[in-house]
Amino acid sequence: MEGKVVARVGDHLFTEKDIDAEFARMPASFRRMKANPAMRANILNNLMTRYALAEEARRMGIADDPAVRRRIESTRTSILLQELNRRQRARLTPRDEKALRAYYEANAARFSHPERLHLRHILVKSKKEAERILRKLRKGADFADLAKKYSEGKGSRARGGDLGEITRGRMAPEVEQAAFALEKDGAIAGPVKSRFGYHIIQRLGRTPAGRIPFAQVKERIRRELEQQAFRRWVEQVRQKLGVTVLDPRYQRGPHTPGARPASPWHRSP
Repeated sequence: MEGKVVARVGDHLFTEKDIDAEFARMPASFRRMKANPAMRANILNNLMTRYALAEEARRMGIADDPAVRRRIESTRTSILLQELNRRQRARLTPRDEKALRAYYEANAARFSHPERLHLRHILVKSKKEAERILRKLRKGADFADLAKKYSEGKGSRARGGDLGEITRGRMAPEVEQAAFALEKDGAIAGPVKSRFGYHIIQRLGRTPAGRIPFAQVKERIRRELEQQAFRRWVEQVRQKLGVTVLDPRYQRGPHTPGARPASPWHRSP
């Protein structure tokens, strides 16, 4: 069936396979309509129109225009490179889990996380107001309710003061010191003065520093190793063919100021 001839334009024949190939290039929502007769007829009609117009362009000599030929060759090269890229990456992607785990162990620092605290806070302008809110908390008032009512922290106020998980270096030094001195979940510190105002801080949880589990980073490691192997392969191809810059103006060092590396897998804009 797939090779059955279904139409012609001049001497050129169109088959079921040509229609199927068009479906294969479409989004999944269209591919599901592959068996729809009306959809297939529409695609065939478009194929025939495109072919007829392309023949007319050739008859008019457009295909012989040097600028057009360069664009055609550029597109052809892009398609070749995209397919080369796909095939080589598939070939170079590491399959051996032992290699992935060895990389994980050799780069332990990269696959670790620092101590994190889950915090919430209430930020106000004056120490007097902070002390008043602190007294309410000590009498059993709900922290989130007070944060929503009084906090000046625009980003966290709507969340009841919740800051999420925070690592060192992410907060004002005074706030960080007070927060990381809290010894248990639920503990409150304050008022703590910073350049933003006065903070009341509560620790909700703590995650100690440690290793990120291998299972969580395995695919990331696989991509890193594939990328490293791919870059080595590209450099080998360049060396094999003798890539040489003859004009010193175009010599690029590894850190050429202002240089933005272009991808060889896509045409330049």
